Amino acid sequence: MKKKLIIKSIAALVILVACLVVTGIVTVPKWVTGHNPQTLQTGGFSDIERDSVDVLVLGSCQSYQGFNPAVFWKNTGLTSYVLASPDQRMYTTCYYLQYALRTQSPKVVLLDALYLIDENTPSSALDSKAYVPMSLCAEKLALSDTSFEYCYQGDKGTPQYLLDRAGNAVKTVFPVLAFHARTDYTENDLLYLAGHDFGICFNGGIPFYYTRDISPYAGYMDDRGETAQIDGSAREWFAKIKELCDSGGITPVLYKTPSPSKWSAAAHDAVAQLAREAGVEFVDFNLDEYRDAFDYTSDFHTAWKLNAAGMEKQTALLGDYLTESFGDLFDRQKNTGTAQTWDALYEKYAAYNAGKEFIFLED
Repeated sequence: MKKKLIIKSIAALVILVACLVVTGIVTVPKWVTGHNPQTLQTGGFSDIERDSVDVLVLGSCQSYQGFNPAVFWKNTGLTSYVLASPDQRMYTTCYYLQYALRTQSPKVVLLDALYLIDENTPSSALDSKAYVPMSLCAEKLALSDTSFEYCYQGDKGTPQYLLDRAGNAVKTVFPVLAFHARTDYTENDLLYLAGHDFGICFNGGIPFYYTRDISPYAGYMDDRGETAQIDGSAREWFAKIKELCDSGGITPVLYKTPSPSKWSAAAHDAVAQLAREAGVEFVDFNLDEYRDAFDYTSDFHTAWKLNAAGMEKQTALLGDYLTESFGDLFDRQKNTGTAQTWDALYEKYAAYNAGKEFIFLED
C-alpha cells in the first residue's frame, strides 16, 4: 500500500511538472518583432551548430542593429552570432557569455562599451526579456537572481525577502507562474509555436529600414573638457568577463558603434583607459578615422543607432579590423555543411534586403 502511494505521488508530481512546462511554453511572451526581437535572438542561439561561432557579439540594441552576421560571413568567411538585448547591462553580458560558452568556443568576443559608461541601473522588465528566452540552465537562474537582487525594493533582512527570492527562482523555472495572467496574446504567439520563420533575425542581427538625418550631431566628438567615469558595477562585471575570456583562451575586444547622441570624447577616453588597464583592444567607430565611412543623412534611424545600410558599413569595418588585427586566430576553412548553411543565411538576407525601401523619419 505504501509503495503504491509513493508511486502515485511521484506520478502526480511528474504530471504537475509536465503541465507547468507545457503551459509555460504557451503563456510565455514571444518577442518576435523588429523592435522587440528577444525571443528570436536569445532563443535562436540554441539552434546554432555546436562550436561553429568564430566571433561572438555581446551588447545592447546598438549591437544587434550594428552587426550583421550574414554580411560578416560574406565579407570574411567567418561565422558569428549577436547575443544582445535592449539596454544590456554588463551583468547580463557576463551571464550571456557564460551561457554561450556552454556550446560555443569563439576566438573573439566583441563587447559593447556603452554600458561601461551609462549607469548600470537594473530593470526587471528588460532583464526579464533577456533571460526568459534562454534555455533552462544555471546562467538563466543566476541572471534572474542577480536582477532580483538589484531590483528588490524591500528589506533584505526579513523572511519575506527569502520567500520572494525563492518565488522568483520558481517562476524562472516555471514561467507560467509569472505569465499566466497574460492578456496580450497575438497571432505571433501561435506562429512562433508553429515554427514560423519571421525572417527578420539573421543570427541575432536585426536590420532596420528607417532613416533619419542626424547631421546636426556632427560635432559630438569634439573635446569639451568633460570627464566620464566607468560605472562601478560595470567595472566589476567587466573584470569577471575578462577572467572568463582569459580562462577560455578567448580574445575580448571592446568596441563602440557610431552613436552621436550617446557617445562623447570623454566616454571614449574613459573606456580607452580601462582597456589599457585590462590589456584589451578597444576600437571606437566614433573616431574621425572611421566616421567618414558613415553618411549622417542616410545611415541612421535614430541619433544613436544605425539602420540596415549603416549596419552593413559597420559590419564591413569590423570585418576589416578583426581580420587585420586577429586574423591568425581564425580557421577560415569551414566544412561543406557549415559553409552551405552560412551561404544560405546570406542569400536569405540578400533577398530580404532587396525587397526593402527605407522610410524617412521626421524629427
